Amino acid sequence: FVVALLVLSIGIPILAESSDSLSTESENLVLQKQELKLPWYKNLNYTFGYNLGLCLRGSDLNSYPHGGLDVVGDIVGMFYLLNSIEAGVRIPFNNRIIDVGLGYGWANINSGDFETRFPDTLVNNSLANWANLVFGNISKFYIYTGHKSSIAYGGLELDYCRGYGTEFYYNGSSDAFGISNVRRDLLGGGCYIKFCNTRKNKRKFRFDPYFMIRMGGAYEINSTSPYSGLWDKKLTIWFTGLYGGFNFNIGGKR
Repeated sequence: FVVALLVLSIGIPILAESSDSLSTESENLVLQKQELKLPWYKNLNYTFGYNLGLCLRGSDLNSYPHGGLDVVGDIVGMFYLLNSIEAGVRIPFNNRIIDVGLGYGWANINSGDFETRFPDTLVNNSLANWANLVFGNISKFYIYTGHKSSIAYGGLELDYCRGYGTEFYYNGSSDAFGISNVRRDLLGGGCYIKFCNTRKNKRKFRFDPYFMIRMGGAYEINSTSPYSGLWDKKLTIWFTGLYGGFNFNIGGKR
């Protein structure tokens, strides 16, 4: 009788625990199947973010060299700051994540200059043979797409850029005249690698900082200058540089 009682006292809890374990596994399988059957749009991840880039000016918009021992000033003059805001969506597709979105950037390239020369020409009743564009505010509109790897997002972008400046016309060393508010339209593209947290996260709202390397630029396709036909040279703006930023992510798992 004692032996039978011991067997029952030990066996019943074991059987109960085994039953609970099977029940838990069954529930997990049901939950996984339910998750797989979720509508595709419930797994979308929406992103809203900001980044600041330290970009190369390039030869067209490099600031005037300070000369002498002002090495720091010359180095600083090689770069400009580009602010950008972005809104996008991350779409799960065949166990992959596709990143697509829109962005807007802005910058003020102080003391940047775009210089071009041409034969002696009568311009606005003044003789001129070279012109200089002091380029100022630029706006960048872009579409981007990317793909997630194990440690980063890599992708491509298509850029449209619009900038404004003042053209100054010269003959020798004397100023001839200036035309303000000259607009240039530019078109281009580039690629990027964004290093960020790529692990799956079930939280509905997340804050993700990132570091990005971007290479690209835009080439002039149109100008409002009434004298742009005097030269063949076109302006190029570079977006190549190092960027730091953050995203607010809302929605399903990444």
